[in-house]
Amino acid sequence: MCALFGFFADVDQPEVILAEMGSVLLHRGPDDQGKYIDRKLGLGHNRLSVIDLSPAGHQPMVLEEDGLVIVFNGEIFNYKELRKELSGESFFSETDSEILLRAFKVWGKECLQRLNGMFAFAIWDQKKRELFLARDRFGIKPLYYSTRPEGFYFASEPKGLFAAGVPKRNNLKAWSTYLTFGTYEHSNYTFFEEVFQLRAGHCMTLKSDGRFQIETYYDLAKTVESPNDKIEDEQKISNEYLSILSNAVDICFRSDVPVGIAISGGVDSSILMSMVRESGQDFKQIKAFTYTCGDKRYDETPWVGELLRQQAHPWYISNTNAGAIPDLISLIALNQEEPFGGINTLCLSELCRLAKKEEVTVLLDGNGLDEQWGGYEYYAKTNHTKEEFLRGPVQASKSSSVRLGCLTSELIANAEALDFPRPFDSILDNLRYRDLIFTKIPRALRFSDRASMMHSRELRIPFLDHRLVEYSFKVAHSNLINNGEHKYLLRRMMKGTIPDSVLKSPKRPLHTPQREWLANELSEFVGDLIHSKKFRELGWFDSIEVDKEWNKFRKSEVDNSFFVWQWISATLMTS
Repeated sequence: MCALFGFFADVDQPEVILAEMGSVLLHRGPDDQGKYIDRKLGLGHNRLSVIDLSPAGHQPMVLEEDGLVIVFNGEIFNYKELRKELSGESFFSETDSEILLRAFKVWGKECLQRLNGMFAFAIWDQKKRELFLARDRFGIKPLYYSTRPEGFYFASEPKGLFAAGVPKRNNLKAWSTYLTFGTYEHSNYTFFEEVFQLRAGHCMTLKSDGRFQIETYYDLAKTVESPNDKIEDEQKISNEYLSILSNAVDICFRSDVPVGIAISGGVDSSILMSMVRESGQDFKQIKAFTYTCGDKRYDETPWVGELLRQQAHPWYISNTNAGAIPDLISLIALNQEEPFGGINTLCLSELCRLAKKEEVTVLLDGNGLDEQWGGYEYYAKTNHTKEEFLRGPVQASKSSSVRLGCLTSELIANAEALDFPRPFDSILDNLRYRDLIFTKIPRALRFSDRASMMHSRELRIPFLDHRLVEYSFKVAHSNLINNGEHKYLLRRMMKGTIPDSVLKSPKRPLHTPQREWLANELSEFVGDLIHSKKFRELGWFDSIEVDKEWNKFRKSEVDNSFFVWQWISATLMTS
């Protein structure tokens, strides 16, 4: 796990620019730093050593005889299998980075179809004078870029681009769309005017004259399009899905540094822990990490304790209290740079801080099963309005997540008119596709990447193995939701392997008392923000209406706090 950054531009001091970019991204790779310059081309890399800790893993990695140079962030989990396929090559390291570079040498951009992993990388072809960049299928690893008059820049986080001189200016379209519809991370633009992200499942080729072409190399909808081939046989599904799941978890343990688990008391984490047990890993060597906020209504530790009762995993609990939140929000806002998911993200960051203290470099995370197996309540609804489909409801909330009455008409007018694709005949498949490609998963991945990398920790997400996601779209809907039971067959698969109290527990949408804290313990902090000069001078909000909604919220008359978090974000995260 690392930071990659660079440029293809006419610049006066290439070494200075690479040094500045690398400095602000050092948290992503504190173990080793490197740079490579070839006239207009500059590549930089900060390494977090995970596989082959020797100097042979240094980047930028160069194949001199082939004129290829790579900077790479992420992991290629099937690198051992690919190494066998590349038996004609002579290797100088045990890294997955070298496997990726040689795979590109042999197969070109078609190598992307063979990769199983989370990745963002850039490869410079000296002979063709071309730069090739790519991002993994679901966008677990980030890649940002900017085009300026002097040329092209890229980096793992926007702050790397700003360090190179890209101006940091608010993108009014992004902010207005976020505040109006509650949507973000759904396109290639960001909250900054001149900063774009390479979308998940896409690659880019930059030519010697500065022109670039972006292509889609992975489209989930096209990959699984066979609506009449749904599998109904429960035993067949169980056998095939569990086989893939077992392998997905197993290959995520490929590491030369300690691997731990971020675990809650929910079904997904329990399944992850169960698969770890099945993989034959030594429990005593795998540390488990849980976060809590000291509020019994949201405390996951009783369920985690029950799950771990018969296992020897060392267990560490990160406790975040309300008093720490204001400082944490300000600190993590600087790291995240763009609106993030709320107090959950703060707690995840603190969990990663604890993992660093306990010298665990890699953490497995249980994200992604709800979208595969119909875990959210709204997946059972069949008559979504267009607005509901586009915005997506807050889980377990009956009220709107945004407050249009608090926004100026000028701001609303700048919002993007969204219309997410509906490639399937089924509303359930379209909702899952929306959440995987445009809403929930892209947001969660960005939050968790920056929260973990803030403390130089690598977060792996075995449930987002593309084989698992694709298979879930082949499963008959009656095996996803049956008589009101969500994740129906998934729960049946796991019966006897995890406690019934965990297996039968309903979906708990929140793990933190965010709404309660914002309305009570943190009300002074929030009040100071929404009555600040900066909030008023944005010109985006109707102050009278904001006060009305704020007073309603403090009296507990609403069941979600998303719109209040939007106000906090607008105050702390705008230029």
